[in-house]
Order: sequence, then C-alpha cells, then structure tokens
Amino acid sequence: MAETKELAIRAKEIGSSVMERIDELVNGKKLILPAGYDAGTAINSAMLILQDTRDKVGRPVLEVCTKPSIAKAVLDMVIQGLQPGKKQCYFIAYADQLTLFRSYFGTVAALQRALPEVTHVSAEVIYNGDEVVYGMTNYGERFVQYIASEPLVNSANGPRAGYCTIYGKNNTVLGSTIMKWEDIQTSWKQSRNYKAEGGVHQKFSEEMAKRTLIAKACKFLLNTSNDMAGNSAVIQSFNDTTDSEFDMEVQNEQKPEQKKMTFKERHQIPQKTQNNSSENGKVEETKTEEKAVEEKSAESEAVKAEEPAVEDAPADDEPFGDVEPPVDNGEWLDF
Repeated sequence: MAETKELAIRAKEIGSSVMERIDELVNGKKLILPAGYDAGTAINSAMLILQDTRDKVGRPVLEVCTKPSIAKAVLDMVIQGLQPGKKQCYFIAYADQLTLFRSYFGTVAALQRALPEVTHVSAEVIYNGDEVVYGMTNYGERFVQYIASEPLVNSANGPRAGYCTIYGKNNTVLGSTIMKWEDIQTSWKQSRNYKAEGGVHQKFSEEMAKRTLIAKACKFLLNTSNDMAGNSAVIQSFNDTTDSEFDMEVQNEQKPEQKKMTFKERHQIPQKTQNNSSENGKVEETKTEEKAVEEKSAESEAVKAEEPAVEDAPADDEPFGDVEPPVDNGEWLDF
C-alpha cells in the first residue's frame, strides 16, 4: 500500500513537470498542439498506465527508471500528439531508462500531426503470386497503386515484399516506399526488440512488416518536408523516438575485431623500413632491414609459386561489415 502511494506521488510530480514544459513550449510558440488534443488528459492517462507498468523482471518502472527518462518519454508522447489509451504508443523500460515506443497507429497519427496535408496512409504485404499494379507520381517515381489479386488468396505462398504509400488531398501521392521481404527482415534485426525465435516479429509478421514500412515512409517524408510553425519540435521528437529503438543495440555491440589480412596482404612484399628522426629530420636506412626484406621477398616468391593466384579474395572468416537496410531513393526494385 505504501509502495502504491509512493508511486502515485512520483507520477504526479513527473506529470506536473511535463505539463510545465509543455506550457513553456506552447507559450513560446515552439509547439502547436493539435486541435482537440488535451495534453493534460493525455499526461494523466500516461501516468496512470505507468503506475501499473513493470520492467522485464517485474519491478515498477516509476521506481527503477530515472526521472529524466520518464519525463522525456511522456513529453515526446505529448509533442507527437499521441494517445496511450488508443494504443498509439507504449512505454518500455530498458535498464533504468524509460523509452516511448510507437505503434504504427501512432506513427500515422504523428505524421498527420506534423503534416496536416496527409489524408491517409496505406501499407500492405505483397505475397508470392500477387498481381501488383503500379502507378507513377508527378515526380516520376513508381509506387504501388493496388494489389489486383483477391485478398488472402496468396497469403499461404509466403511474403515477397511490402509497400507503403502516403496520400494527400485528391489522392495525391506524397510519399512511398517499396521493400523486399529480406530487407524488411534485415530492418527488424536492427531493433533491440527483435528476437530470433518466438518474438513478436515472428508471431505477427504482417503487422510488424506494415509498421516497418510505415515508419520508413513517414520518416523520409517528415525529414524532407518544409519547416512549418510548430512542427520542428514534432519532427525532432519523432526522430528521437524512432532512434531510441536502436540505441541499446548500438551500445551492446562488441568492438569490431581487427581486420584479418587477405591472401594477397599476407604474402605482400613489405616496403623498406624508414626511421624518421624528429630531432634532425634525417632518414636512416638499416642494412640489416634491407637484407631481411630481400630474404622475405625470396620466401614470398617461393610461396606464390606453390599456391594459386587469388585476387582480393577475402579470408573465409573475414567479416563483410554490417548490413544496412537499403535507402529508398526512387530506384525500381525487382522482386
């Protein structure tokens, strides 16, 4: 009982500080709240939810998470005009940091909040066997107009791609993205919420794919839009929320190992060693080093005669680097 009272007091204090910050932004004309959005009601709703929210080991997030991280998460919710009661966002604790996590409902709501010209967003998964009809924007970019196949007919054949199209007035296409299924899966793996087996991405693949497609299309449109009064704070908050989903993964990454030498590098003839003196600027060459170079050269030639020539062939275990989801630059993707 005492613990519940303490959590309620903490929630009230944080909620009041967030409301004060919102008032400062609004009064300073740095933030324009959407019509019909009651910031006070949204904050109260969030704080009630947080009083019952636990981390992965069952501890109250209001107890284990820092006050600044809690305030930042709730503040981002209000700036983006999100309603936790409508499942537009969730609060998730990572260690002692509380983060805001948007659903794709929330991403669409935040986009329309920042760009009122957006009327609706369409995202679908394309399955093997689906007949896809494409359109062309006024800028010469190809986009998916609709899927001509009957709904769910080819769903058993497995997914092959997905698309998201953002529309404005008179069905004008404001933005779009098309991703191969492999690229969608690669994007999932960048998130700290991803689990290789038994996770939400495997249980609800279609819904998570739509979320990925919508997030990519919306982020591109937001970050290429013109600055408007009151929307810069929304765009910054939108990007912060999106980026926070990947921060923990970056922190937990192991430092990359030293690059292993290729066959050519391992048997490359070393250059003459030079010793630059900072005192007199003279270059000294050591005869013993020259002799060692000559002996190494002879050994290398003998090795080359025995082994087949290989041009820039990487070692079997040489890393090729991190795989990044491709940037949708308008080029056509062949499925």
